[in-house]
Amino acid sequence: MRYALYYAPERDDPLWQAGTRWLGRDPEAGCDLEPPPVPDIIARTAAARRYGFHATLKAPFALATSEAALLDTIAGLAARLRPCALQHLAVMRLEGFIALGATGDAGALRCLAARWVIGLDQHRAPLQPQDRERRIAGQDPRGIFYLDRYGYPQVMERFQFHLTLSDRLASAALFDAARDYFAPSLAMTRTIRTVALFREDAPGADLRLIARFALGGGTAR
Repeated sequence: MRYALYYAPERDDPLWQAGTRWLGRDPEAGCDLEPPPVPDIIARTAAARRYGFHATLKAPFALATSEAALLDTIAGLAARLRPCALQHLAVMRLEGFIALGATGDAGALRCLAARWVIGLDQHRAPLQPQDRERRIAGQDPRGIFYLDRYGYPQVMERFQFHLTLSDRLASAALFDAARDYFAPSLAMTRTIRTVALFREDAPGADLRLIARFALGGGTAR
């Protein structure tokens, strides 16, 4: 069983409705959705669909404590953190993936993610040797340091806020379709007011959104 702390647009946000439909699954309602009529979209989004529509704050980790203790820590930290403005999102390519990436100065987003990376690490079980060996491939010394310290290399100054829309090597046609499809839902500005805890109940299982937490002590919607 693994857990992850994500940003997931609020349920009434058009971006949540667009993103879950694009991936063909609502991880909060626990149901499959009919994706838009885009060629190859099902085949090219299989891994992204399993993880659900999200932006990573604390990457998936095995639990060293208990779910109850994890929930308490998230609730306490969320109450102390302020909502964070989310810059304009745009469809872009990131290391072969199609994603919605934040444009402009990302300092506030990196700071928010770092608070979760550090604040939840007491609950993270160490990587198993075989997992470390698999993930260390291609990492430079800084990436290896972060992998060993926090279980994930893309943290701190290497963090890049994004919501994944495809698996690797997606086609130019899929990129163009994503740009057209998401344009209406990207027109509005957003503030990150909630964070979401996802859980993977078994290796290879779909991750499910099990709880939302409001930043600043408000009520999660």
